[in-house]
Amino acid sequence: MNRSRWRLPGLLPAPVPPPSPPPDSGPSDLEQPSEEPRGLGAGPVDAHASLPQATAQLTVQRARLDGAGEPVFELVGFCCCGEDLPPTRNGRHGRPPRIALGTLISGESGGESPTRSLNRMRSWSRSKYELLGWIRRIRDRHGDDLRLIIWDDSGFEIPWELLWVDQAGSGGPGAWLGALAVVTRWTTVHAPGGPLPYASADRRGSVAGYVADEMSRDRDLLAAHRLSPTLWELISHLETSGPGPALVYIACHGEYGSTGFDFTLGDLAVGEVDWRTFPRVADGGGLVFVNACHSGRLIDDPEYNDATTRGFAEVFLRSGAAGFLGTAGAVLEDEAHRVAAHLLAGMGEPSGLGVATALRDYRRTIAVTDLPPVADRPRSKELLPFVSAFMYLYFGGPDTTIALYGGGG
Repeated sequence: MNRSRWRLPGLLPAPVPPPSPPPDSGPSDLEQPSEEPRGLGAGPVDAHASLPQATAQLTVQRARLDGAGEPVFELVGFCCCGEDLPPTRNGRHGRPPRIALGTLISGESGGESPTRSLNRMRSWSRSKYELLGWIRRIRDRHGDDLRLIIWDDSGFEIPWELLWVDQAGSGGPGAWLGALAVVTRWTTVHAPGGPLPYASADRRGSVAGYVADEMSRDRDLLAAHRLSPTLWELISHLETSGPGPALVYIACHGEYGSTGFDFTLGDLAVGEVDWRTFPRVADGGGLVFVNACHSGRLIDDPEYNDATTRGFAEVFLRSGAAGFLGTAGAVLEDEAHRVAAHLLAGMGEPSGLGVATALRDYRRTIAVTDLPPVADRPRSKELLPFVSAFMYLYFGGPDTTIALYGGGG
């Protein structure tokens, strides 16, 4: 996180694996490791048998056109109803260099106008008509019940939640994908027998957490729960055996870097936790919510050159969390607190909170479809809360529910 004044801080059947690159696609930059994670092995798969009701999966991988040139992303979609998106890759799927929110909306200095970024997303979206047609079809079949799992191993940092889904020339209103449907993310978990993207859970328990001084308002949201005085004390606690919490909550500053030791939360680097496992996370099997800038981003660390995607999301999913919630870039502290307050308020007993659905509903309340002129800087700045809400990425089962009660953890 850049240190400016307003930092934006039970299993189901085997999943449908990401498609293997076709023979003419050339070498992939994200080839599977030799010891394959669960669900990624070769062999026939009944794609639709694995999908729960009203659930679809979109896989995104790097590929090449005619085995040469710059990489593009390939899309394959499956839906429980049999409405599929065949393997799709073409020149309109080139790596987009200017839509990763983590590099665009970065603070008062160096960041671009939110209006410009949102206009760019609309322009980029309109050429992805195979994908848009598929989304419209499955949305027509399943309505508000639609759950869309996006398994993206491309490394292109595409903000899929801000894909603009128009009405195909009907003149009706369009919508941002993250407000139109329950959208969850997934990434390959680099461990044998790792968790599955459909493995939703119903977890009830307490919180283990850490809140940095600069995010002190969040302590009031968790007054009845165990908070560690330092982030390292929390990490040590999670490494020990014992009853696990339903929620691990971390609120602090984050800094993004392309290597594991430059990608940090407070004084904790990805390189310091990538090799660790957390028994208490596995025991609790709940949600890890890292409310910090860039916490949901993933890297292909050039210092290892081992085709293994790393990041805080992968670490905690590999450790047994049913879900991970983080951000795709820098978010304002006020907005980070507002998102936390909304979600934590819904986690009270007895009903608990469906995390992915609650995130969609929150985006709906704050989304804007009519954009002001780019030159209108005051109105453009008013869009920051909207963009911040869509920066929150949820990895995990689409129907995971968390309910909290007071106590340790």
